[in-house]
Amino acid sequence: MLVPSLLLPSRAPLALLAMLSLASFGAGTAAAQLPAGPPPPRRTVLLTGYWPPTNEAVRRFSPNPAQNPLGWIGSDWESRGYDVVSYFPEFTPPNCTSCGPGSGDLEVDYQDTSNDFWAIVAAVKPIAIVTLSRGFPGLLWEVEMNMPNLATWSNDFVAPFAPPVLPPDSSVPAGFMRTSTLPAQDIAQQVNAAGLGLTAFVCTAADSGAFLSGYIAYHGMWYQSLHASPVDPDWCVAAGHIHVGTNVSWPIAEAAVQVTLRSVIRRVDDARGIREAFCFGDGLDPSVTSACPCANVGAARHGCANSVQPDGARLSGSGFSVPDSIVLQADGLSGLTCIFLQGDARADFVFGDGVACVGGGLLRLRAQVVTGGASSFPLPGDPSVSTRGQVVPGSGARRYYQTYYRNAAAGFCPPATFNVTNGVVIDW
Repeated sequence: MLVPSLLLPSRAPLALLAMLSLASFGAGTAAAQLPAGPPPPRRTVLLTGYWPPTNEAVRRFSPNPAQNPLGWIGSDWESRGYDVVSYFPEFTPPNCTSCGPGSGDLEVDYQDTSNDFWAIVAAVKPIAIVTLSRGFPGLLWEVEMNMPNLATWSNDFVAPFAPPVLPPDSSVPAGFMRTSTLPAQDIAQQVNAAGLGLTAFVCTAADSGAFLSGYIAYHGMWYQSLHASPVDPDWCVAAGHIHVGTNVSWPIAEAAVQVTLRSVIRRVDDARGIREAFCFGDGLDPSVTSACPCANVGAARHGCANSVQPDGARLSGSGFSVPDSIVLQADGLSGLTCIFLQGDARADFVFGDGVACVGGGLLRLRAQVVTGGASSFPLPGDPSVSTRGQVVPGSGARRYYQTYYRNAAAGFCPPATFNVTNGVVIDW
């Protein structure tokens, strides 16, 4: 159902929008009666660390409870739509200076590192990789730009002391330089602005070195180069290496890793064409002036709280805009039906028990059933998001998406009987 040029400059057209978008709830189509499938799998960002403080900085992202007894924090990290996992060796003592090879994953050994790395990426299929290792003395966060395919490496700790293949990457000549695809300048700027007391900078004059730091740094870039195409189902958008100063404390290093992750995820979102949670009523988005009505504030990057989910419902997007493999997934819904909407402009006003995020020319993509609090579009048999949304992938068009759903059981602001998720913006 196309709503011709429905502009929403104020609350005046709100009743009209409610009538047009909600009147046909439950009317049903063949596609709408299909049960909601499982949510699309999230892509994964891979972190690795070597000597302290870097192994400690990434520890909370380890899914291994023996290494991370406090619990994995990487599942849908910060509700940004990605899982984050980490792998690293262990050292005795943990605060060692001369640490030796360590034990476990990615030991400081060429053979072990290479074998572990390729096994890890085969299992994880990372969409981005950040490798970290200890650098020079100081409170430094050094984002390396250059990773060389060296024919000569410094000896490690366990025979055989050199990499098993020299140079490691036979697809390019010895000395070939791979360049970081991380958002290096943004990482440095964000870490410097975070008030952590670090000096972050991008190193372009040197390279990642001829020991294990440089070796795993090259492996990360090597993998990314093998999966650099957006049409590759295992597309890896970005990879690179960071040297961390030896005087950086473990908590500060952990905080700087999280600042770095946010920058990397923004880079990945830009490449995918998807930005999640651009509009919500939790006060974290300064461009949103409308607060959740009746103080029913949801969790960060969710919609306003509803009658069954205190965190509020959340809309996320998986896949890529070019070529279109987008799947919109809504979770935390109440009621039995929902509607996926597309707009060509942002909105910002209280709507039912939530905050409306989409406006301009509105298109109702599909009314879907809600199963177990979740629904998605497209389901098998549905047209793609771009087809139904009448937009051409690769055109550069920007569209906004949000899911409207029934919330009749216990409206927070009677007589409201509906609520909305956060919004998702897709750059086609």
